[in-house]
Amino acid sequence: MEIAVQLGGDKQINGEWKNGPEYKLSSALKMITSLEEDMGAVHGTGVYMSLTCRPRDSDSLRCQITNSTIVLLKSPSFNVTAAQPDPSDEPRIFNIINVPFEIKFNQRGIDSFVFEKLNSSPWLPALWNINQVRLIANQFNIGIDISNEMISDYRALENFTIGECEVDYKVARRPIHLTQNYYKIINEKHFELLPLEKVGKFSDDTIEIKKKRNVNQCLRCTELFFGSRYTLGLLLRDVLTKL
Repeated sequence: MEIAVQLGGDKQINGEWKNGPEYKLSSALKMITSLEEDMGAVHGTGVYMSLTCRPRDSDSLRCQITNSTIVLLKSPSFNVTAAQPDPSDEPRIFNIINVPFEIKFNQRGIDSFVFEKLNSSPWLPALWNINQVRLIANQFNIGIDISNEMISDYRALENFTIGECEVDYKVARRPIHLTQNYYKIINEKHFELLPLEKVGKFSDDTIEIKKKRNVNQCLRCTELFFGSRYTLGLLLRDVLTKL
């Protein structure tokens, strides 16, 4: 699973979110599995959605998932990247969660989630829905405190939704809005990496943090992972997922 975390780079020098902007993101979750009874056929499911977030406090985001749909995927091999929507299937509404939720952050990334009750209902969303939100929103999670890390590549353990997982990190700092020739020049230079609180207010620079979770190297791994219209939250470990 590979993700690029960009929102974390927009934090001010005092570690607080700048109130005001609205973050609009699109998300695609692809799942494929190959079972013996299918005689080698690869089956897949894709869930597509929009995620809108706005800072609520200095350390939290209030988010809402909208326009979520699910569709069958067709893949020529056991490869999530190659899987594409099946032309014979029509996307259907896939209601992940009806209520907004809040993401609270600390120095290491995501600290906790706060879920609201639906209208006058005394009940919170079902655990299966909450786990789906956690899996999606955890892409905002840096997972470790990088304030004292001075190297660009390192590995650490992250408390992910399925257990303690090894994560490979790559940290890069580069100017924004560059021409192709300028990119060629700066790629030959070695930028100095600084802790986030020493970087100061961002102007023409951006920090990009890339994470690659090794989901096959997780401790205390749980059988529950994600779900589809067929399994209702229960997937076997041989299911390959990419967000």
